Order: sequence, then structure tokens, then C-alpha cells
Amino acid sequence: WLHTFEDQASGFSSPLLFCQLKYKEVDTQLCDGMRTPNSLRLSACAVIFDRLLSSLTHHTALIDALKDEVFRGLWQGYQADSHIKGEFFNYKPYYVIASEQESKMGSMISELALLTEDKRTLQLPQKKMVRSIESRRLESMLFYFKSCF
Repeated sequence: WLHTFEDQASGFSSPLLFCQLKYKEVDTQLCDGMRTPNSLRLSACAVIFDRLLSSLTHHTALIDALKDEVFRGLWQGYQADSHIKGEFFNYKPYYVIASEQESKMGSMISELALLTEDKRTLQLPQKKMVRSIESRRLESMLFYFKSCF
């Protein structure tokens, strides 16, 4: 899809018509049946959007600034000079990062629950040693939670 994008664009006199066709292709063929949002759809739409904006006759620095601001809000590591269309596919969307963090947090909460339950079943002679290990785990989890938020 990406490799033929520019070749196909040269065959159209209307950039708007070409962008509509490419979006329909993304929507009905490339990403059909995939959950939404997904990285492939987001990246393909960014390529189409970037192409559409660059074809405007009244293209201004404001349009570029607004586009870059939106893209910076969508992808981790996006740079304003990264308008080369292939680079969108290399970035990680923030919703993916948030999902990964949510998953990590869920497993840490489960581990924390297990640690607190284990604490209740400790026997007195081992209590001091196990509490020391638990307190280090709890401190590292607390540090991680604080760094996330």
C-alpha cells in the first residue's frame, strides 16, 4: 500500500479524489475486520491526511504547525520534520502505550494483592525476613506507580 502510494497519486488530477480513494481502500480492504483503533489504520490515515494537507493551495505554516501538534499528541517520538510518510508506521501510538501500562498496572495490583495475602499467613520466626522482601517489592511498586502518574 505504502510503496504504490506516490505512483498512484501521479495518476490523479484531483488530490482530494485520490485521498478519498485511499481512505476507502484502508477502510474496506487494508483494515477490514480489525479492531479500532489500530496502529495500521492510524498510520495510513496520517499518510493520507499529510498528503491532503500538502496539496492545499493555501498551505501555510499554521497548517503545518497544527498538523505537527496533532501528530505529536498521537505518537510517541514524533518529530515535526518526520513528514516522510513511511515514518508514521515506525511510531508507537500513545493509546498502545496506555494499554501496555494498564496491563502492567493490573499485573502489579494482582501481585500486590498476593503479597498482602501472603503477609497474613506468615509464621513468626520468618516474619522479619519475609517482611523485608515484601517491603522492597512494595517500595518498587510504589515507585513505579508514582512514576506512571
